[in-house]
Amino acid sequence: MELSKIVIYVDGPTEEGALKVKFCKEYYNNPEFRYGPGNGVNYSVEGYAKNVAPKIIFNLNSNIQAVILIPDLEKREKKDGISFKRFAEKIKKTIVSVISEKCSFTEEYLNNVIYVCPSDIMFENWIISDVEGIKSNSLIKNDCMQMYYDGKNGSCVLKNIMKEKYKKTVHAQALYKYVNSEVGMKYSPSYSNFISTIYELISK
Repeated sequence: MELSKIVIYVDGPTEEGALKVKFCKEYYNNPEFRYGPGNGVNYSVEGYAKNVAPKIIFNLNSNIQAVILIPDLEKREKKDGISFKRFAEKIKKTIVSVISEKCSFTEEYLNNVIYVCPSDIMFENWIISDVEGIKSNSLIKNDCMQMYYDGKNGSCVLKNIMKEKYKKTVHAQALYKYVNSEVGMKYSPSYSNFISTIYELISK
């Protein structure tokens, strides 16, 4: 499947900018990007699904063949006691239900074209899934070590290993392009879920 046939829904410009640079670096092309309803933590699963459903319907009525949603898990793990995998399942099930009630797409079809890949707990956790890789940028301290950071506050971790104050819209893009996906997949289950989805789709 061509990347141009894929649309990725992100929370905002930080994720869009970083992912675009990474895709262009590795594939010389990138999927389409759309914004979801904002920072997903401010929405219930039902609210998120109802907001994004009309946009997905529009996509699937055009030339789009796959939809990937990347809502941040954020504080839901503590608030709702939910893992990123369970969160993904819950959002997908709700989106499929909402869309199938609105149009003629079957649930079977929707389940095959919609993918939900939450970050655990935010996009910054994917950036620090390859600390050695992002050390290629002089912003990162040389003595910082790789750990399993999923489930931790990725933004705070990143701030602690940087030499200057972290600015999302500037530094996320500058750092994420250095992440080696194969390394990141080993240290971040949520990132592995996203990259595996991309690999699966582009191999079709």
